[in-house]
Amino acid sequence: MTRLTNDVENCNEMFKVVAVTVFTDFFLLVGILALLFYLNWRLATACLIMLPFVFGVALLFSRVSRETFRELRAKVAKLNVFLQERIGAMRIIQLFVKEEKQMADFAAINAENYRAGMKQVRVFAIFMPAMELIGISAVALLIWYGGGKVIWNQLSLGALVAFISYLQMFFRPIRDISEKYNIMQAAMASTERIVEFLDHHEEIPDPSPPTPPNLSGTS
Repeated sequence: MTRLTNDVENCNEMFKVVAVTVFTDFFLLVGILALLFYLNWRLATACLIMLPFVFGVALLFSRVSRETFRELRAKVAKLNVFLQERIGAMRIIQLFVKEEKQMADFAAINAENYRAGMKQVRVFAIFMPAMELIGISAVALLIWYGGGKVIWNQLSLGALVAFISYLQMFFRPIRDISEKYNIMQAAMASTERIVEFLDHHEEIPDPSPPTPPNLSGTS
């Protein structure tokens, strides 16, 4: 039931929210990058030095967050299974006076779900500031490099200010994509669970040939 409800909803949210945003931000990034090279290809090349760090952080985050989301989806499924089984068997639990035992088991499973959720929060608490730091570092590098060009009259101050504005616009879609990255990772983890469910073929095994009974008597 968790795969048919929560996991399917995660995939639906990715197509509704993330797909449109990613395509829009991608074309915006390409347009701004072309404009940066048109204004000054040297400054644009200097700013692109930070892009490998962006992709490196995103790659590291994708590996860590994928495992985190897998664990979180598994804990949510475990919690839903526990509730469904206990609510359906409520009379049996009351008959054997196992309410306190079931409450303790529920508290333990809920604590596991809480720890998995907090692990996801900690991952994003590191990833998002790292992306912001890279963007700020790119602007600082541009000011340092372009400021020298302005001092030596190799670049006008207006061009430098315009370049800084476009560079900030360039990192804005990257931040938007980073914010939607958690939805993408959750949807990818949910997709793995849905595909695993679809690929599962449960068949009743054929019975083994029966052993004929020994009807011979003993003398």
